[in-house]
Amino acid sequence: MFCFSQQLVQESASISFFSNAPIEDIYSESKECVSTLIVDKKLFSFEMNITSFNFKNPLMKEHFNEDYLESKNFPLGSFKGTISGDFDLTKDGVYKVFVIGNLLIHGVIKSRKIPGKITVRKNTVGIEAKFAIKLEEHDVKIPSIMTKKIAEIVKINVSINYKK
Repeated sequence: MFCFSQQLVQESASISFFSNAPIEDIYSESKECVSTLIVDKKLFSFEMNITSFNFKNPLMKEHFNEDYLESKNFPLGSFKGTISGDFDLTKDGVYKVFVIGNLLIHGVIKSRKIPGKITVRKNTVGIEAKFAIKLEEHDVKIPSIMTKKIAEIVKINVSINYKK
C-alpha cells in the first residue's frame, strides 16, 4: 500500500491588516503571499515580502516600509505551524481549527495559537484566520507623536483558497 502526501500550494493568498487609531484608520492588503498546506501532516505555512502590502496612500506605504517594518532589513513575514483540530478534505463543510506555530514579523519570531476555520467546498479548500498582534511584541517602534495615528494592536486577516 502506498500513501501519498497531499500538498496544496497557493501563490496568491491574501493577508491584510487593519490599524484602528483615534485620528486615522490604516488598511493594507497583499495578495502576493505564498502558502502551503501539507494535509496528512497538518502542516501549514505562508511567506510574503513585506513590500507587497498595498496602501491607498503611497506615503503610508513608504513610512510603513522605511520607518516601521524596516523592510530592507526585514524583508519577509511568515508563519509556520501545525493545524490542531480535525478536518476532512473529502467532505464539504466548515471545520473550526487552531493553527499553532511561529509568526515572523520584523525579524522577531513569536509563538502563536490562532483560531481559524477550514472550509471545504467541491474542488476548493479555504483557510481563514483573524487575530490581533501587539506591534511591540515584534519590536515595531511607534514614536509617541504617532500614537494617535497608528494603533498599538493591529488586526490581521488571513484568507487562502487552495484548489484540490
